[in-house]
Parts: sequence; structure tokens; C-alpha cells
Amino acid sequence: MARSTGQRNEWTISLLNVEDDNRILEVGSGPGALIYRWMKDNGYQVIGPPRQVRLRYGEHIDPTQYVTEVQFPVAKQGMEVQT
Repeated sequence: MARSTGQRNEWTISLLNVEDDNRILEVGSGPGALIYRWMKDNGYQVIGPPRQVRLRYGEHIDPTQYVTEVQFPVAKQGMEVQT
């Protein structure tokens, strides 16, 4: 799927005007290729383990309808990271 939406992803990235203190949310059901591409092109790197937040799930919900948010801490490459 990521391969088939490549041109659309490129167009979407070209519209972004992200500042250093902004947050980005990629909504989709794919592998996250767009956000990783943006990070690479703009000098960001993942600086820690991801965190999953289950927004919609449960025993009475069809598993195909689950919604999970995956958060990755990132920083500009070369910036000092505070711990």
C-alpha cells in the first residue's frame, strides 16, 4: 500500500510547514512510511521506544475495528536530548 500511495505521500509532505516545537499525527492504517520519510528528509530521529495507546478495543468490539495510537519520541539530529 505504501508503494501505491507514494506520489500522494510526496505531495502531502510538500504541503507541511512543520516547526521544531510542533507535533505531527499521521492517521492511517499503513506502515507509517510517510512520517518516517518526513523525519528522514527533515533531520529527525527516533530517540526512544514507542508507546502504544489503545483508543478503541475490547471483548465486545470486532478486532478489525480496534484503534491504537503509536507514539515515537523524536528529536532533531544533533540536538542534545534531555532525560
